[in-house]
Amino acid sequence: MTDLKPVPRDKYIELVSEFIGNGSVKIFTGIRRSGKSTIMELVSEMISDRGKNIHVDLDLLSNDWLLDRFKLYEHIKENMAADGTNVFLDEVQNVPAWETVIRSLITEGGSDIYITGSNSSLLSSEYSTKIAGRYNEIHVRPLSLRECRLFNEKYGVCAEDAVFDRYVKYGGFPQVWKTPMSARGAHAAIYDIYKSIVAKDLAERYGDDFETIDRTMRFVCDNICSVTSLNRMYNHLSGEMRGLNKERFYAVAGHLEEAYVIERVRFLDLAGNRLLKPRYKFYVTDLGIKHALMGYRDRDVGKHLENIVFLELRNRGYQVFAGDFKGKEVDFVAKRGDETVYVQCAARITEGNFEREFGNLGAIRDSYPKFVVTDDGHWADGNVNGIRYLKAEKFLTSDLF
Repeated sequence: MTDLKPVPRDKYIELVSEFIGNGSVKIFTGIRRSGKSTIMELVSEMISDRGKNIHVDLDLLSNDWLLDRFKLYEHIKENMAADGTNVFLDEVQNVPAWETVIRSLITEGGSDIYITGSNSSLLSSEYSTKIAGRYNEIHVRPLSLRECRLFNEKYGVCAEDAVFDRYVKYGGFPQVWKTPMSARGAHAAIYDIYKSIVAKDLAERYGDDFETIDRTMRFVCDNICSVTSLNRMYNHLSGEMRGLNKERFYAVAGHLEEAYVIERVRFLDLAGNRLLKPRYKFYVTDLGIKHALMGYRDRDVGKHLENIVFLELRNRGYQVFAGDFKGKEVDFVAKRGDETVYVQCAARITEGNFEREFGNLGAIRDSYPKFVVTDDGHWADGNVNGIRYLKAEKFLTSDLF
């Protein structure tokens, strides 16, 4: 008999556990199909002994009648239990003025509220003000490499020693780790997710046109990890797309960030401890999207390595910057509380790039951990003047940071 129980994603359950019953709404945000609803299902099971559970999926046609906020409110109130109720609402942003329902339930008490949403406008200053700041955000990302291993143990989509390579080529959307797929099948499934994001989170919500969104996204995918600026991106695309409005392009780039498809990393001047403008880099939230749009390209292996290291740092709760130390670039400066970690990424380490990878880190005279992450088998695990180097797969699954 098939085990239908979801694969645990413990880090999110641990995060939510801190907020259970605190009187605030727990909001699961993140890119579509990253597993928000499944995590909420696991939370629902975990707290089922703390009151009655009411679960409404507002993406289902059968619940279309609940897209009216008054009907949604009445439905919840009619089904609440006297000894406490846990309210779970999937894709709540589909309900116009949904925040008025949440605010009323919080004010009235008697319920612990959990909601999901695919667009970060869910947490815009306007909405958060209307909820009076009474929320906790749990940002859900596609699977990390560790989580891919857990999914593979359950679903057996590939050989154990092929998980890392599959993760790099297909990304971490849970859907592609539940069923064995060819590259073509995986990329088609991911492209369908991408189209859903464009249609529901961008075109429908903001009125963005598909061509501008798609050309912008493809440009970002082609230039992940590269130092750029929005103005440079616009100048390039305006040469390909006649009539491209600059303000509209800037808006589209922002909307792609708000829909959690891409992430922007700012440069931090390490000597002066200040942000440098307007320099930054872009990364994709899931490498599978890049491959679905552009095809997998061996020549981009260095970019793929850097992108997955970025995702791992973000998965672990670090705030990530690109570093500039007296003109020397550091791929990542990751900060979490009073912790700092420096990371350089290199597909291969040669005489030509040795100084860039190790020398740039060595110039920073502090005691925080410094890593060079590589895919070079000749540099599997070791130390150069206090700088640890190791293979990417080990770095992504280690407890070293």
